[in-house]
Amino acid sequence: MLGRLNVARLRVLTLVVVLLAISGCSKDKNPTKPPADDLIRPGAVANLAAVSPTSSSIALTWTATGDDSLSGTASQYDIRYSQSSITDANWDSATPVTGVPNPKAAGSRETFVVSGLSASTPYYFALKVGDEKAHWSALSDVASDSTTTHNVWLQLGSGTDGPVYALTVYNGQLMAAGVFVTAGGVAAGHIAAWDGSSWLPLSSGTDYWIGAITEYNGKLTAGGSFTSAGAVTASNVAAWSD
Repeated sequence: MLGRLNVARLRVLTLVVVLLAISGCSKDKNPTKPPADDLIRPGAVANLAAVSPTSSSIALTWTATGDDSLSGTASQYDIRYSQSSITDANWDSATPVTGVPNPKAAGSRETFVVSGLSASTPYYFALKVGDEKAHWSALSDVASDSTTTHNVWLQLGSGTDGPVYALTVYNGQLMAAGVFVTAGGVAAGHIAAWDGSSWLPLSSGTDYWIGAITEYNGKLTAGGSFTSAGAVTASNVAAWSD
């Protein structure tokens, strides 16, 4: 009886050993690793331009790249300027710009005015794009322009083809309205926006002249002698909705 009991115990022990061996073999010898950190850097800006200089500022324009190369939305810009051309070697010695807004989605047009500059001085500008992991893009192309002397009039593109009756600032852009039908050579029915480098129409504008514009309840409101605004019937007054 005792012999049979020992045999049974031996069989149970053997079974346990076999199960443990099978369990050990079934374990993944190369378990899946957690996802690697985001290693795709934002794309470098390739069309940085310096425009609309004044005696103390120069505007920059470029096309937003992205969080992952040329897609998505990056997290930050590092814009710098110098009085000599900027390279990777002297990037750290260039002056950082403050107050830079967060990037827009890839492909969007970006505009930023660098202020606090000295009059009659040449400046060079470059930028890098960063993502949320502080991965930085390669250096952009370098843009340059010179600030103007004090007390001079500056052109705003090629202007308009008719009188301007009203000006106001809306969404950070200069709005002009009047009798004109083109602004900067672009069709603009009596109203247009200056973004720091070019004139932009507001849809098809109005069918006749505008004499006054202002911002009301967050919308640009125009008054004049028109009967339609865009494709909407509007008797002498209308509000522009972004």
